[in-house]
Amino acid sequence: MRYQLLVLDHDDTVVKSMEQLHYPSMLHTLAQLRPNVRMTAEEYKELCADPGFEPYCRQVLGLSDEEMAFELADWQAFTAGRIPDAFEGMKETLCAFKAAGGKIGVVTHSARALVERDYAHHFGFVPDAVLDLTFTPQKPDPAPVQALLTRFALPPAAALAVDDLPPGLHMAAAAGVDFAYAAWGKPAPSVDQVMRANAPLTLETVADLQRVIL
Repeated sequence: MRYQLLVLDHDDTVVKSMEQLHYPSMLHTLAQLRPNVRMTAEEYKELCADPGFEPYCRQVLGLSDEEMAFELADWQAFTAGRIPDAFEGMKETLCAFKAAGGKIGVVTHSARALVERDYAHHFGFVPDAVLDLTFTPQKPDPAPVQALLTRFALPPAAALAVDDLPPGLHMAAAAGVDFAYAAWGKPAPSVDQVMRANAPLTLETVADLQRVIL
């Protein structure tokens, strides 16, 4: 194998979180807090990219601290009982990589429990390591990648980071590991343009990833 370690983002890289969890959850929250606000999926993707989710909630929607706490609790309740689909070909790709002796480390802003739940459900195993929202500093800092390399006693050349968003790209560059843009995640058009212009490698499908790592 060319790589011994995959450093994977989770949401919209491995599972279809935006489409099946986060956007519907936002609509559910808005229906209770700001029922007059309408938002398409593309608009939601764009606002998450700029100005960012929390600035949008605070500055555009004007949510109070109490409303932000409600939004978090509503998101947690909405996502707890729903498992998003994995992207087509992800099971075959990750299982083959594991069978060949590869390690999988997840670097995510999600929660470890959700990541391990999704992996167990879809793939029949849990990642070798999960650095979730409790790990600091988070991407785009190189610390998560460096922690994984240390844990598995591997040099940067042995790892490939895969992500659909700029923080993963910047993290990989700072850590000196190879990077692939998971274009199948279909981020906001503005983000897609940035990623295609700056990522060393763009992968259109999970099948492309399999060809790179196996």
